[in-house]
Amino acid sequence: MRRLIVEDPMSRPATWALRLGWLGLAVLLIAGLVLRARRVELEPGLAALAAACVVAALAALLALLAFVRIWREGHRGFGRAVGGLLLAVVTLAYPALVGVRSYAGPPMLDVATRASPPLTFSASRAASEAREGWRPAPTPAGLRERQRAAAPALAGLDVALPEDAAYALAREAAEALGYDVVEAAAPGGRGPVARIEARTETFVLRFPVELTLRVSPTPTGARIDARAVTRAPLADLGGARWRVERLLAEIDARAGLL
Repeated sequence: MRRLIVEDPMSRPATWALRLGWLGLAVLLIAGLVLRARRVELEPGLAALAAACVVAALAALLALLAFVRIWREGHRGFGRAVGGLLLAVVTLAYPALVGVRSYAGPPMLDVATRASPPLTFSASRAASEAREGWRPAPTPAGLRERQRAAAPALAGLDVALPEDAAYALAREAAEALGYDVVEAAAPGGRGPVARIEARTETFVLRFPVELTLRVSPTPTGARIDARAVTRAPLADLGGARWRVERLLAEIDARAGLL
């Protein structure tokens, strides 16, 4: 007589964990690529990233359920459950880092070298068109103080150069770093102070970062103040604070060569 071999059934949660793990990773990669390529607006792109995270989280839960079923009932599918869990971890790794950076402390999405008088963005037609009509939201009360308590104060830059030379140096530095200058007002123009309106983007997801600079005369030369705002509601590598620090460091380095 032939012996009947009965195999343990395949764990359905393990199978679906693997499928959803691949789906979440695929959605994350596609959403990230189209965001970087500016093929979609910011809000739909962020919604797609959120959907990828939800799918990945579901895959992780199913993988954990599969481990319980396999342990208790002897079902097959341990490799599928492990694969689904690993794919979920890979998918959620960077969004988790972004979430921690965004919510572990006060948001660094809007930073400035001075709080009073506040640095405002240009409302001219040229600047508004370049920024698709974007205007920054009002700064919540106490945000600057909480930012300074969480990180060293973001200081402006004093250079021993005339105002017009400092303005020219600031614009050269912004353009050298690849910042897109959307509007500039040289000293002695219509405005009370020299200003530069520029924009750049974060490293990974290319979130827009808007910057405004002021160049004002001082008894010993000129002072450069800056403000940067990340337009996305989440932090990303190369965000607002880092962009201001990099720009001021570049101006300082160029001033030291003169």
